[in-house]
Amino acid sequence: MLALAGGVRLRIGWDEDRPDHLTEEAPVPGEGGCLFALKRLSLALADGDRVRCVILGGAVHNGRGEEPAIPQGVTQAQVLRDACARAGVAPGRVSYLTVDGGGASAQDGIGTATRALLRSGRAHDSGAATDSADTGIGRLGSVAGVAGLLKSVLSIEHRCLPPDPGDIRRLPRPWPGAEGVPLLAGVLASGADGTHCHLVLGEAPPATPDTPAAPGRSRRATGRGGARPTMLVPWVLSGRTPATLRAQARRLLDHVAGRPQPAPEDVGYSLATTRASFEHRAVVLGAGAEDLMDGLEAVAAGRDDPRLVMGRTVPDTGPVFVFPGQGPQWPGMARELLRTSAVFREGVEACAAAFEPFLDWSLLSLLSREEPDAAAWNRADVVQPALFTTMMSLVGLWRSHGVEPAAVVGHCVGEVVAACAAGGLSPADGARVVALWSRAQARLSGRGAMASVLLPEEQVRSQLRSWGERLAVAAVNGPNSTVVSGDGDAVRQFVTEVSALGVRARPVAIDLATHSPQTDELMDEIRSALAPIRPRSSPIPFYSTVVAGRLDTKELDADYWCRNLRRTVRFEQAARLALGHGHRLFVELSPHPVLAMGLRDTFEDAAPDAVVMGTLRRDRGGMEQFLHSLARAHVHGVQVDWAPVFSAPGDRRVDLPTYAFQRQPC
Repeated sequence: MLALAGGVRLRIGWDEDRPDHLTEEAPVPGEGGCLFALKRLSLALADGDRVRCVILGGAVHNGRGEEPAIPQGVTQAQVLRDACARAGVAPGRVSYLTVDGGGASAQDGIGTATRALLRSGRAHDSGAATDSADTGIGRLGSVAGVAGLLKSVLSIEHRCLPPDPGDIRRLPRPWPGAEGVPLLAGVLASGADGTHCHLVLGEAPPATPDTPAAPGRSRRATGRGGARPTMLVPWVLSGRTPATLRAQARRLLDHVAGRPQPAPEDVGYSLATTRASFEHRAVVLGAGAEDLMDGLEAVAAGRDDPRLVMGRTVPDTGPVFVFPGQGPQWPGMARELLRTSAVFREGVEACAAAFEPFLDWSLLSLLSREEPDAAAWNRADVVQPALFTTMMSLVGLWRSHGVEPAAVVGHCVGEVVAACAAGGLSPADGARVVALWSRAQARLSGRGAMASVLLPEEQVRSQLRSWGERLAVAAVNGPNSTVVSGDGDAVRQFVTEVSALGVRARPVAIDLATHSPQTDELMDEIRSALAPIRPRSSPIPFYSTVVAGRLDTKELDADYWCRNLRRTVRFEQAARLALGHGHRLFVELSPHPVLAMGLRDTFEDAAPDAVVMGTLRRDRGGMEQFLHSLARAHVHGVQVDWAPVFSAPGDRRVDLPTYAFQRQPC
């Protein structure tokens, strides 16, 4: 919980500030504003906030119409005594006091009883050092107490007092009192109705091993092993305009280059957790200070760089999670994340437990093996459980960084993952569907094939008329992306024929013909095997590629999954419907992006401002690739929680330059 308190004084009128109204007793008027962030100390320490001082106690006394400009000895002394009692300190221990309403001299604002109280218990009858809130700023009137609080906070933080008004050198004064004694300051302020307020301030406590979370770390970032899973460090920047973004990068570059360099991780953590995110964004990814500073230079200069991800936010409707069918798999696709990400590994282990009743082999062993079993990766009843497990674990990884799906859409086996990610199927039911479904499909292995053709559906269907039931349109992934399925020899011959016509066509890595008449013989077996599943309604929109529309997930029963396997996958139509509902950001959660091309073609026709991105890529299946994908999602407007990236115990917040305002008229 956080509270904000402060005050502002603006010199709007002229009469009160005319030179003939100013006298020695009435200082020059001042103006300005200040805002304080107030938080319980325990929460501030646990959240890693920088604590500048602690409010130990306070008191308010209603003066019932007393003149605030004239110190009321008894009233003022009483509120000081009450505040110190609540703070648990003797008034004589307060060694610095700011007051308002005292004109040019702080002593003018302190009553006799108050001065006596501040001297009590002190050696040599010495009192506290005093300061007027107006000194060095100007007459502040009703907001003088805010200035006094600011002076006291900064004095405690820097362990010195503001310069004496008579010191022309303007040198800070040493803090009064014995060396090693905890610093205590007081702030006295008066209201227009004669009300007096007093606060007692003390130093922030030093960090100790008993602090709930290590200094500078978010509570959400803890508890996952403590080791940073990647050598890359992200530095996150943003601005309202491209010019501001470049200026922000230049300001940060000058900041880190012109002083003893803070740790790159500390700068990254501070950028990610203490700065707002605006429309124009950049993420610099580097393995060290030199890398990161070179990336900043590229941002400041407005040039491309491989260490740099830049973009502008799209309309904020949240990301659509996209899950492909069989095809993006590759041996070792999960191995690196299993080794480096505790969240991903937990996801794999949970899926392996869900599959255990249905498989006679180990999913965890298959996915972590250093030397992949090439023969196993050619079997549908191995590939599909492995794909499901990898994609579901990627869902957990995205979610652990604060990214939740606004909607889901899936392709073939990917639709089972979509149903589980949305909450329409339990993980156990999802595992049952994939395991028993793929086991039945495996009986078709070797009899069929599939191929991707870069032609519109109508043209492909025209080409297929002469093939009868030997070939069928298996999927429509985009306006110029169609998948053909059927007898193996027929598919290979078809690819040869259309390639000779200058059409791009390539085989899909699968040796069976789903979404074709070959699957008819499996329907009764699959319907019976999946009868026990219990689908349920989900609050997350589910765009069905079977009915080409949004569907209540309670309809995802055994019969639905039979239709999924047999019918044409209407991915393009489902994506168009999501675009029509305002979604503009699509994230493909897979070992390699295979639906992105079809989606981009659909965007060109239906929504040019939409964006699609992947998660992993072939032979790049680790946290560094995931971090690049996370950065790309962030620059396009996804709300990312960067704290888990900075989960090492040493990460802490450091000072950063403020926003690079361009100061241009609106």
